[in-house]
Formats: sequence, structure tokens, C-alpha cells
Amino acid sequence: VGANALQEFGDNEFVRSVIPTIYYQYKYKRIDFYLGAFPRYPYLKEYPRLLLNDTLDYYRPNIEGMLLNYKGNKFYGSLWIDWTGKQSQNTRETFLVGLDARLNLGKFFISHYGYMYHKAFSDNPVNEYLEDNGISLLKIGVGLKDVGFLDSLTLSAGSSVSFERMRSLTGMNIPKGFVADIDVSYRQFFLQNSFYKGEGHRLILGDSFYTSKTYNRLDLGWKPLATKNLEGKLKFSFHFVDGTMDNQQSFVLRYKIAGSKRIGK
Repeated sequence: VGANALQEFGDNEFVRSVIPTIYYQYKYKRIDFYLGAFPRYPYLKEYPRLLLNDTLDYYRPNIEGMLLNYKGNKFYGSLWIDWTGKQSQNTRETFLVGLDARLNLGKFFISHYGYMYHKAFSDNPVNEYLEDNGISLLKIGVGLKDVGFLDSLTLSAGSSVSFERMRSLTGMNIPKGFVADIDVSYRQFFLQNSFYKGEGHRLILGDSFYTSKTYNRLDLGWKPLATKNLEGKLKFSFHFVDGTMDNQQSFVLRYKIAGSKRIGK
């Protein structure tokens, strides 16, 4: 049981948003099961921004539903459902169903990320249409350690296919594209580059940069703090899209409250 409080700099109202965190967790060998309102980190932290934009970590930090995770020596994956809207007079019923998996074959790997987003009616369905929105991203890659002076080097590439439609109003639209990623680390420094080329995806919860046909994001970062429970990360991000360049900066400080205590005997 806990809570997630959000205070944005410059906001005159103190802690505008407080989200309760209440869940049940069951662990048995390689299986991990969650039920309730539980943090999306770390289980969905590997989802590409094409599927889930990074602002969800702040404005919707919890999954409200269930998650089943399996982690083996070579294979791991998750199946989850997240209810994002309860039907009412002013709110439409919405939910996400996601599936991700990764198979490690020595230095090589195959990964998949996907979900289906369903937007149904409110209690007052005037000018409302059922909406279906989803995506599947399949990649192959290689992860290397101690490459020259680098501590690690990861290369991956693959294809994305999404679907979008408003029932009884539009037909099924199926955008496709190519993705390529590189991740490099050296001591406390890292470089990440994500490239996309193809048709624009219009995912309701995805990063809006991917509505463009060509997009490249370059992240340069530094981790000044990296202990067992404390992590600090400074990152400079550069966006190259539609012939222009934009940028942003972020600093994340995360402390992990580790350990557990038994109740009773």
C-alpha cells in the first residue's frame, strides 16, 4: 500500500495529483503475479516510446489491473491488462491488453512488444464510436560487452505494424515501418539512438513524434550516481523530425526501498 504524488514546478496548487497504490503480489519460482493498482516500473520500462510515451511514468505511473510475468534463463515475458477509463456519463470505458517477450540466444536476442487499446462508450454515447488501436513491434539484435574501450554495445532492428480504426466510421488503417536502435555505454556515460522510417503511427498512448514518416532521437547521458539502491541519471535528448531539430533535458533521481519483513511467525 502506498501513494504516488506529483508536484510540477511552477504549479500554484501543491500536489495536484495523488494516486493510490494498492496491490497484491504473488511470487513462485520464475512466476511473478500482480493484482490491483501497482507501479508500471520496472515491468514496462523496456517498452519503446513508439508504443508508450515516457510521460506516462509521471501522469499514469500505475497499472490498474493485472500482470503475469515469467522470467527464465533464456526467455522472459509478460501478459498484462490495464483499465484506463471507467464508464460514466463523462468518461468512456478504455483498457489496454499487452504482451511482450524476449528470447536470448547467446549474444543474440529476439524481442516483441505489443498491445491492443480499446475505447468503448460512455453512459451518454452521443457522437461516439468504438475505437481500436494497437501495435506489434518485432526486433532482432545483438548485445556485446567489452567491445574495444566500450563497456557494452547493443544493436537491434525490426519492423512495426499498427492498426487504427473507428468502427462504423472509418476502415482499418495498418501503418508499417522500420526501426533501428543502438545503445552504447562507457563507464558512467551512455549514448542511445533510435531511428524510424515508414508510415506514421497514430497510437493514442504512443510518442507523437512517430506520426511522422522519418524520425530520429539521440540521447546523450551521464549517471553520476549508481549504487545498490540509489540511481541518478542526467540525459540530453535531441529530436530530428520533418527537417527540424528539437531538444529536451531530464534528470531522474530514483531511490529503491529494498527488502521485506515477515508478518507473524
